[in-house]
Amino acid sequence: MPRYAAFLRGINVGGTRIARDDLCAPFRALGLEHVTTFRASGNVIFDGPRESATKLANRIEERLAADLGFTRAVTFIRTAAEMRALAEDDPIPREPRQKLHVMFCLRKPPASVLEHATPVDPLMIGKKELYWGPAGRMTDSEIDLKAIEKLIGPTTMRTKDTVDQIAARFFST
Repeated sequence: MPRYAAFLRGINVGGTRIARDDLCAPFRALGLEHVTTFRASGNVIFDGPRESATKLANRIEERLAADLGFTRAVTFIRTAAEMRALAEDDPIPREPRQKLHVMFCLRKPPASVLEHATPVDPLMIGKKELYWGPAGRMTDSEIDLKAIEKLIGPTTMRTKDTVDQIAARFFST
């Protein structure tokens, strides 16, 4: 069975708290195997049948709503190959302590999203991701994340460091 990563939007932020075991249970109820989480922010790794990411995400979202009442869970699925590629990709040069953020998208962002970049808030388009390398803290950024989401649709964000750790721990060859 192939291995997948599911990046769930809105888990353990904004007052929505779901314990690890409670989050894994709906995945197991779908027949997915070797279900585990990475950190407490909606990163779920599992083995499952070969099926389209859209179909798999829809099944997960329906189950999360049915089992946990969590109706806002947009699910971003990545395959093992996609996770390895994300770990290898480092598209924005930055200072050693500067964070790179990965915005997971449901499809490739349009080129027009780059119009929102600034010299201190560079953006780079990936296959189904948008990379953002703010010069400082996210809260100090002048970039309009709501405008970006309006343009590209729902996203969920992780640091590149988190993505790299997930890839190394669960998707190394």
